[in-house]
Amino acid sequence: SVVVPGVEYSFSPYYDVPELGFDRERNFCMLTLRHPRVSAAPEERAAVYGQKRLDREQRVRDVFRKCAASGANSLDVPQLCEAMERIGMPAVEAVAHGLLQRHGHQEPGRITSEEFFGVVNEVWGRVPDPEFSGELARLHESLQGPQVVAFIGRESPVNWVLRLVRNLWPFALKRVAILRNVEDNLEFDIQRMETVVDTYEGTAAQGLTHAMDLALMAAQQPAGAKGGLVIRLVPTFRGFSHWQDGGNSTLVPLQGLAENSGPSVFQRVGGWFGSR
Repeated sequence: SVVVPGVEYSFSPYYDVPELGFDRERNFCMLTLRHPRVSAAPEERAAVYGQKRLDREQRVRDVFRKCAASGANSLDVPQLCEAMERIGMPAVEAVAHGLLQRHGHQEPGRITSEEFFGVVNEVWGRVPDPEFSGELARLHESLQGPQVVAFIGRESPVNWVLRLVRNLWPFALKRVAILRNVEDNLEFDIQRMETVVDTYEGTAAQGLTHAMDLALMAAQQPAGAKGGLVIRLVPTFRGFSHWQDGGNSTLVPLQGLAENSGPSVFQRVGGWFGSR
């Protein structure tokens, strides 16, 4: 696995600052990513994330093709379980039957290739338009320069943070996992890490239920210390072809930050009078 200098996620409870224009209440956490492609010119950034959207669609088609019988346009339950595992879900038949109930409308007991896109959107989330900001140092001094940012409810399942991680990354991904150092690990040696979240459903490490739990855990120590959190990203073939610096497996520190300070009383009163 490769660690690329200057590439870093951060995760923190967010207290809305109206001047930043995010229009979020206090019951959200904020995930950010610093990456060289995020710092590029706006038109280049747009091209990178546009290509990622196309690559994700192709990844979904590839997974379906590998799991379906030769020439078939639908998956039965065992094939769907195999596909679920490939997109980061537990391969459990009970879960597969639930997906069939919600998405399998064209062929009884089967998921067609078109319906499989709905399954993936349920698991990974729909691809949002990325939101960028160069003003996050107003919240935390360490968040210098352009960042891509996303928000998640504090009470959302902790597994859903993987969706945000995937959506912020500029390239298509095959796998996402959040790891924790079992000892001080400034070299980010993966052999000295354990997995805390690696599927989009099911159990996570003890003490992790909601997104806020992960934010609090991350903020307890630096990413390279014992207990520090690191994100492991495995790119698709196309994702790797667009950015080879991260290798076939990229480790990205997850910097935990405390809740930012909100606007002062005087700022809030001034904003209130300004809106009258």
